[in-house]
Amino acid sequence: EAGLWLARYRDNGIKLAALDRTNFAWQQEEAYGHTNLAVLDESLGNLDAAKKSMLSLHKLYADWVNKYPEDLQIRADFAAKASWLGSINLQQGNLQEAKTYFIELTDLFESNVRDEPDSVLWKEQHLYALQLLLDVQFMLGELEDARNTNGQALDSAQNLVFRDPVNHAWQMSLGISKYWQFELSTDKASPPIHEAIEIFQKVNKIEPRNEVVALWLIKALLSHSRMSPQAGDSEQALKNTGLASALIQPFWVIEKD
Repeated sequence: EAGLWLARYRDNGIKLAALDRTNFAWQQEEAYGHTNLAVLDESLGNLDAAKKSMLSLHKLYADWVNKYPEDLQIRADFAAKASWLGSINLQQGNLQEAKTYFIELTDLFESNVRDEPDSVLWKEQHLYALQLLLDVQFMLGELEDARNTNGQALDSAQNLVFRDPVNHAWQMSLGISKYWQFELSTDKASPPIHEAIEIFQKVNKIEPRNEVVALWLIKALLSHSRMSPQAGDSEQALKNTGLASALIQPFWVIEKD
């Protein structure tokens, strides 16, 4: 039923926008209509329908970015649509398409950083975009590209953490970059995995119910576990596996009222 009303809203928005292409507020009504349906369809698991709505939205923003090249917020909103399309394609297993949209996402925020270099927001969003791109590059086996992307992400994360050492999101991004530095290294004896574990443990202690934080700590512990026997330290591998298991346990226990 919600879908029927949201479709009517979208259709009326399209008609309204067509009445006056110079009225940007009316053009945005069309965009809101596509957004509502995309969100609804994704929540229902209708990814093809969600992608169709988001592609219409992406097309609108591509035109607006050309019309308003100095408006960095429009560029950022366009980047959000690219991120959305990248994520949907990732869910569908379309890795090359996902990579294309994540490259677009990264380039858009890189442009914003270049045009407004003092903005911490753009630097933060550019960092998150790099890490999305890196993830897909790794899945595709493009390891050299992934190393280069992670190098940029690591520099950005270090700069942000230096600016605000207590920002948990930036600490996590630094830890993620350290994790990838280890995973992508040809020398598994390098120290970044220890640094990643230390960062994730610190944030996990503050936010023990944060599933994303726990997941990254688990991944880092298991990566270290895989390395430990090769380094002649089976005891450490066993210890890390036990810690990872203890972290997983609370998230599959269903709490009853």
